[in-house]
Amino acid sequence: MSLSVGYKGRFHVSVTTPCFIMAEIGPPQTRANGQPFEGELVPAPNIHSDFWSAGSS
Repeated sequence: MSLSVGYKGRFHVSVTTPCFIMAEIGPPQTRANGQPFEGELVPAPNIHSDFWSAGSS
């Protein structure tokens, strides 16, 4: 297991294990409703997002 902290607080977690069982995974049962970031830069963690940002302080 490794944890890297990058630019402006971005985190990356990587886990490797030799013990796993291949499983068949079906397609998603719901449609995605978040902000698509394909082809765009992912915003820094301090940028407000209606999806990820809490509405309370």
